[in-house]
Amino acid sequence: FPVPPEQLADPFFTTKGGKKTGLGLSLFRAAAQRADGDMVLGRSALGGASVIATMKLSHVDRSPLGDLAATCSSIACTNPQLDLRVELSSGGERASLSSRELAQRSASVNVLALASQLAEEIREAAGRVWPSSLA
Repeated sequence: FPVPPEQLADPFFTTKGGKKTGLGLSLFRAAAQRADGDMVLGRSALGGASVIATMKLSHVDRSPLGDLAATCSSIACTNPQLDLRVELSSGGERASLSSRELAQRSASVNVLALASQLAEEIREAAGRVWPSSLA
């Protein structure tokens, strides 16, 4: 990115001409902080932005995550040039997924098929990592 990573959290910063709102990262940071977590912005090894958010899954103020698998697969499907990495952890359990690694090991080159596979793997990882009552 041509700007410092922290500028990405400015609600009015955007790289798209003609738009007046940003990525929503300021709202995401506030949600993470409400759930006793935080969000850290940096540069990825690939040259883009890195967004790492942590939050306590069982925190009373945590906003519902919705269908995390569907959200991530939608992002991967509409932005195939990105390497979307999802890490889930709880206690000693951890699962890490990467859309780029999934594409490299998959025989399919169809973006929709890869997004569907990513969603399936996220759901499977969430079932292993998080208690069934929270997954």
